[in-house]
Amino acid sequence: MDVGSDSLDKSGTAGGAASETSAREVLTLSLDAFVRSIGVRRSVPVTVFLGAGASTSSGIPSAQMCILEWKRRIFLTNNPGLEDQFSELSLDGVRRRIQRWLDQQGCYPNEDTADEYGYYIRQCFPISDDRRAFFAELVRNARPHVGYRLLCHLAEADIIRSVWGPNFDGLVARVAANFKLSPIEVGISTQKRIDHRPTKGELLCVSMHGDYRYDQLKNTPDELQNQEAALRDALIADLRDSSLLVSGYSGRDRSLMETLFDAYAQPGGGVLYWCGFSDGDIPETVAALIRHARSHGRQAHYVPSLGFDDLMIRLR
Repeated sequence: MDVGSDSLDKSGTAGGAASETSAREVLTLSLDAFVRSIGVRRSVPVTVFLGAGASTSSGIPSAQMCILEWKRRIFLTNNPGLEDQFSELSLDGVRRRIQRWLDQQGCYPNEDTADEYGYYIRQCFPISDDRRAFFAELVRNARPHVGYRLLCHLAEADIIRSVWGPNFDGLVARVAANFKLSPIEVGISTQKRIDHRPTKGELLCVSMHGDYRYDQLKNTPDELQNQEAALRDALIADLRDSSLLVSGYSGRDRSLMETLFDAYAQPGGGVLYWCGFSDGDIPETVAALIRHARSHGRQAHYVPSLGFDDLMIRLR
């Protein structure tokens, strides 16, 4: 499925001539209305889909920060002796100098293109076990922040039954073990567990791209395209009757977005709430997904938010 074309021309306005501002308003549900919607639908199970942005406050760098770190490592190993000068990636001058060097080589993708993540992790760590070691070190230093604890409170109240996403950090299961919850961890090598339907007191934790402890990590373009069919089909089935809350996810992974497009082509009563940052534009693929869902009779909304932790505080 072409996730970039379906519904992009279906803005719901005559000739597709609506301004960008009005198009955003058509797709948007306010944050306070989102909280009321979840509250009034307490009998409808909620599935949560978390991207890397949900874990930044817990010490896990965002996908963009990972890209910058991989660029720096490539630059420094090709330019030894400059480590001290390029130690602080928060400085715009440091990032600009690294990017200029990469551009001068003529073999790296343009900055901010969709394939940067997969390209740079493979260039930085061609050996798959090295990629595993990189993420394992990040997770060892992470400390789950308030959002994960409040998510587990909502799971104890049987509002949230499952958490999905591409993350490798295992933070949900780590926190759930401290609650009256039995986390059921599912990854690429444990996909048979996906057939277990969680009941009250259980929380299904699904890593769609593997788990650094058990599985071969899937984080390069060809690996992402080979998304495991069992996990994909299970998510599609789950979203027929469960509402989906997305947070901290940019829609970067084509295989996962294709799965969501397929899910919202199916009939069902679950609502899609895609929670992005309040001061950012709606990503094109996300807008297309919302329009696609609506064109198939599904309720779907973009919710401007202040991030994962703030969402959980408001829903607690």
